[in-house]
Amino acid sequence: MNQKELFRLIGLAMIASMLLMACQPAAVMPTATSAAAAEKVVVEWWFDISNKEDMAAYQKGVDAFNHSQDRIELKIVPGQTDESFITAINGNKAPDLYLTWDGSEPLGTWAENGLLRSFDEYIKADNYDMTAFHPRGVAMGQYDGKTYGMPWQLDLMMFFWNKQQFKEAGLDPDTPPTTLEEVYDLAPKLTQMNASGKITRLGFLPATGPARVMAWLSLWGPSLYDPATKKITADDPKMIAAMAELQKSWNLYGDPAKIDEFTATLGNSLSPDDPFLKGQISMMIDGDWRTGYEARYTQNKFGTDFGVAPIPVPASLKDRYGSSYYFGMLFVMPHNSPHPAETWEAIKFLQKYDTDVTIIRDMWNLPVNKKALSDKTLRDNMPGWYVAADTLLNNQDKQFGLPVTPVTSQLSAAIKANLDLVKHNQMTPEEAAKAINETVQAELEAIGK
Repeated sequence: MNQKELFRLIGLAMIASMLLMACQPAAVMPTATSAAAAEKVVVEWWFDISNKEDMAAYQKGVDAFNHSQDRIELKIVPGQTDESFITAINGNKAPDLYLTWDGSEPLGTWAENGLLRSFDEYIKADNYDMTAFHPRGVAMGQYDGKTYGMPWQLDLMMFFWNKQQFKEAGLDPDTPPTTLEEVYDLAPKLTQMNASGKITRLGFLPATGPARVMAWLSLWGPSLYDPATKKITADDPKMIAAMAELQKSWNLYGDPAKIDEFTATLGNSLSPDDPFLKGQISMMIDGDWRTGYEARYTQNKFGTDFGVAPIPVPASLKDRYGSSYYFGMLFVMPHNSPHPAETWEAIKFLQKYDTDVTIIRDMWNLPVNKKALSDKTLRDNMPGWYVAADTLLNNQDKQFGLPVTPVTSQLSAAIKANLDLVKHNQMTPEEAAKAINETVQAELEAIGK
């Protein structure tokens, strides 16, 4: 059964249910004076909680909303994934609200398949000011001319370095590299190996994982999709140049397998066993949230033990300094959300400047509310946070994000898979570009977009 047929059957079932209710005696229907009418509308907010600190921060926002009025109760339902969200929609048991952590990746697919409700009617009715939010966050939630995702928080990839290890190596701890060439020069001076040649401390961790790979691509700013021709454009010369440089970075230490062997021994990222927190990596590209994890899990101090800066760029592209990969969180509403009007009220409250500041202060994330990005309270109470905030504010045109299409998740996966082959010298950048184009274009054409 295809998606449209399923929705049609759900619709028929709902109509049948409504007809059945209409046939019931009037006495059993709730009235304006009944106890049922006096009850609050419960709005269920689903998302996948990452840790207790984030959960506590979100709960502050929920409590503030619930105390601000007496008609609606916003309730978090934790541990819900994209898969459980889709299953619930298809089973006509959808939540009122879902927060996707995947940014633009699933949005186009969900909207194309009719899973989401557009927010445009509410935005228009309330004359809601979308310019209050960072334009990159707004664009992340738009597909086919409509707004299906309301932006809430953004993530930005940054450059981190261990100042103490710089000092030990006779380097200036207060002067981070601004070009990749400088990174390549510093990496061997910071790397440590044992007698058998195995890496015990990595001077620079080349791009690993989807977000770091996308951050690497951001330095060149390639086009990945042409909406006019509806073509995947991974063969953009900028994309090929980025892949070639990625391959070079993975060969800094000789055989790329050395890096694989080293990273296989490391603890879980963003935990007390995180390799950067433990001093096993001297320089790396990672998300803005890392500053918060330093504060949570170590005694390391920003400016003394570690530093944060924009990602170094190729020397030939110095005007691209400040470039990065952005992604983040979107509020989405299922097409069959039980209480859409009440859900909209909750979203507006959570997007408010003061609510955003309250939550961000305990999360060390980046707000999408532009005013909150300049908030003095956040800057004074979260050391180092301002570096990512200023990068986002002052380099708006240099930020790189995935295009919102029905196949964005497939595009992301194809880039990651093919670049794994490139960095291990098993495929040329040109071959990878061709493979990405062919694979994802076929998926795009299969759905007629």
